[in-house]
Amino acid sequence: MKYFIAALLFLVTGCTGMAKPETYNQKLAYVVATAEATATTTSDLYQRQVISREKATKIKEQLEIVDFTISNSRLAYGTGDLKSALDYLNRANLVLMQLEKQLKESQNGKQSSNSSGIPSNRLTSLDQLCFGTTECL
Repeated sequence: MKYFIAALLFLVTGCTGMAKPETYNQKLAYVVATAEATATTTSDLYQRQVISREKATKIKEQLEIVDFTISNSRLAYGTGDLKSALDYLNRANLVLMQLEKQLKESQNGKQSSNSSGIPSNRLTSLDQLCFGTTECL
């Protein structure tokens, strides 16, 4: 199981030797795959009691924002507004990078004592978000 988490974190952090996504579809696939890996990692860390239910729920809420932002990106791309579509993907990626940092800190036992570091404002509220995984929080 430890190797599974390490592999997921490797996926979330990306491969340093891999080519950077350049087209919209490549960037979209990267962000979606990163979101799926983050959701899977969060679920696994919660099940192994590495992170609390509260922290897992906050991360899930941020993944809902990522999902909403990805949807906005797809809509913008569908209307021919590539600049806005890419901006939405960049915003989603920034949220995912922050979540990645939190998950790494949790994995290394460095959970912050003040708060989760996640902004309290919410763009959307969905009942469940699984990003294609079989397990939801």
